[in-house]
Amino acid sequence: MAWFERCPGCGQHEANYYGLCETCYHSIYMISKGISHNADSVGRVIAATAYTKPIDEWIHRYKFKREKAWTGIFVELMRKAILENDIWSEDPLIIPVPIHKKRLKQRGFNQSELLARELATKINAMVGDYLIKTKNTQDQIELSSEKRRENLRGAIKATRPIPPVPILLVDDIITTGSTLSECAKALKEMGATEVHAVVLSATSSR
Repeated sequence: MAWFERCPGCGQHEANYYGLCETCYHSIYMISKGISHNADSVGRVIAATAYTKPIDEWIHRYKFKREKAWTGIFVELMRKAILENDIWSEDPLIIPVPIHKKRLKQRGFNQSELLARELATKINAMVGDYLIKTKNTQDQIELSSEKRRENLRGAIKATRPIPPVPILLVDDIITTGSTLSECAKALKEMGATEVHAVVLSATSSR
C-alpha cells in the first residue's frame, strides 16, 4: 500500500515516521490496549487510538475524500496495538466489518476491508469476507445508543460457515459497539466460538 511522500498530517515535513512526520505522529492520542465496551458476543476490543484531533480529521479524509493512501499509516497504528496485546492463542482469521452495497457504490470502497486486507499482510494472517450487510441502515452517528442497536438489528449476516479459529473483526471506529456486536452474533450463528476486534479509533461514547 502506497504511503505519502510528504506528511499528510501537516503537508510540510517528510513522512518518515510510520508514514507521518514525527510531530504529527506524536500528536495522536494513542490507546494501544483493550478497552471497555458494550459489544455483546465480542471478547476483547483493542483500540489503536482515541477518536480525537487530529485522527478524527484524518479518518474523515480517508473515508469521504477517498484518500486511500492513509491505509498504510492506519494499519501501522493497528498493528502496533495488536503486537502490544496478546489476545489469541493461534493465528486469527481477520474479517472486515461490512457496509451495504449502496454505501459501497457511493464511497467506492469499504474502508474496513482495506484496513483488514493490509493488516492481514502485516501480521501474516488469513482474511476473508464472511459478512454482508443486508439492510442500508441509517447513519449510526445520528442515533442514540438504543437507536443504534435497533437500527442494526438483523442487518448483518454471515454468508458461510466459520472455521474453528479465533476471529478478529476489523473496523475503523467503535462508538457504542453495536456494529461489532451484530457482526459477532452473525459469526457465532455460523460456528464462530471466539470473536475479538481491533479498531483504529475509539470514541468517548462507549
